[in-house]
Amino acid sequence: MSKESAPRRRVIAETIAGSGVSAVPFAAEPVDGDELGLRRACLRGVVAHVDDVGADRLVLGRDDSVLRWGPAVVGGDHPGAGLPGHRALRVRARAAEGLLLSVPDATAWWWGRGGDGRGRIRPAVTAVELV
Repeated sequence: MSKESAPRRRVIAETIAGSGVSAVPFAAEPVDGDELGLRRACLRGVVAHVDDVGADRLVLGRDDSVLRWGPAVVGGDHPGAGLPGHRALRVRARAAEGLLLSVPDATAWWWGRGGDGRGRIRPAVTAVELV
């Protein structure tokens, strides 16, 4: 999203917000210098949510900004693997391999920006999970 022009970003947010999709952003309280810990906490929250809703599949974006964290976050098994009741198959894909990955990516980008950006995407957000 950061490479898109401001007008195009607005169109993307308005399209998502008006599309009827629902989103649940996951957020962790900031801890100085522990971005990896925040990502882990959010991923654990996502995995638990996937189990709670009985989803068959969890598709995680696979892009360079995520992969730079290495196995600690998206490498081997995710934090939900092996937990009792864990059902979802974990799949990693690039946005070009699954165009629907752009919806949560753009939603998370807008939500993370806060302010007016968060307001643009808010109609698609049904809940916010604090982890």
